[in-house]
Amino acid sequence: MRIETYRPGVPYWAELTSDDPAAARAFYRALLGWRFSNVDPADADGAVICVLGDTPVGVMERARDGQPSSWTTYLYVDDIEQTLDRIIAAGGKLVRLPRASAGGRRVATFTDAAGVVLGLFELGSAQPSVVGEPGALIWGELITDDVEASAAFYRAVFGWELSSPHGPLNRREWLLDGQRIAGLLPRPPAMPSEVPVYWDTWFGSADPDGAARLAPDVGGTLLIGPIDSEHGRLSVLTDPAGAVFSVSAPTTRSPA
Repeated sequence: MRIETYRPGVPYWAELTSDDPAAARAFYRALLGWRFSNVDPADADGAVICVLGDTPVGVMERARDGQPSSWTTYLYVDDIEQTLDRIIAAGGKLVRLPRASAGGRRVATFTDAAGVVLGLFELGSAQPSVVGEPGALIWGELITDDVEASAAFYRAVFGWELSSPHGPLNRREWLLDGQRIAGLLPRPPAMPSEVPVYWDTWFGSADPDGAARLAPDVGGTLLIGPIDSEHGRLSVLTDPAGAVFSVSAPTTRSPA
């Protein structure tokens, strides 16, 4: 689905920080079919736009000193400063000041009240993006230790509500104006207690089982799956630098 009109409070964009950009580019090219457009062609390790077909789907940057390789999901907002005020009032923290990004967006990052990192973006000069298709952002899921505290935070900041729990793991959906936009998963029993809560970024795959088989051959690691979840066939992977993400068949309703 090509996105040209953005709804505030909905995830549409993702950013990878990696301490091995060259390996990451090769990995995602093989796994998701991306190509890459250098923001500064003279800087081989600089920021690149991740492109699916002819449309940007995310951005990749070299990790700063000490920064772990990781994916960050970004939510569209009309006004970053006003949103950050609500985040701080609700118990969150600013991680990175608003700035112009490589994707033509004005962005900032924050943590929710439990320390989970997410991003905000305003459009600026950004071009349309794609969601809900193989190779593009398809879903996101907050893994949390405190459902009620998470519900209070995201309701206060973005107006999200939670659905009733369902399935063996008591998954829920985040709802905005009654539409499913993302998920919530209470910490599952198999997740070690020392692993911090986080926001899992999902990309679409026409063949999650094939992606699970391919990932180790191109430098990644299969962590979970393939399994059938409430949102479709799912595999949880890491890329060569250890950034965690998931791939799923695009049956989940996409952000719109």
